[in-house]
Amino acid sequence: MSVTPTDFLESAIGLSSLGQDEMNQRNVLSRAYYAAYHRSCEFIQPEESAENVGMHKRYINQLMKGDNGSIERKVGGKIKSMYSRRHIADYRLEDNISHDAVAIQLNAAKELFTIIERAKNDEGAEPCAPPSQPTIRVVK
Repeated sequence: MSVTPTDFLESAIGLSSLGQDEMNQRNVLSRAYYAAYHRSCEFIQPEESAENVGMHKRYINQLMKGDNGSIERKVGGKIKSMYSRRHIADYRLEDNISHDAVAIQLNAAKELFTIIERAKNDEGAEPCAPPSQPTIRVVK
């Protein structure tokens, strides 16, 4: 891989230090979201689904199906709120992006990285793979 989730996060942090220019703030929201999204996908792999929504919403729905207090739910809650802010930054061009939104997004990304790191350390956890699908084999 030529870039990592940490690279996205470092880019977001770097952009945030450049000031409160509207484009920088929008890019911080986007880069921080993608840092968190890609980091969570490394740890909890997206499942295949026939759900008729985009892949990001499908992944959020997958995570939010986890038990209360589960790592899936914790990560899902973070990703869901970050997704909403990223969507505003990328698609609602008439909306102003506040400095508070930038700070919240950066903190959420850092918290998500910490949540995953703690989960890995606490349980010696490997990335969670989606349940395997039954395979039909033709035997000749």
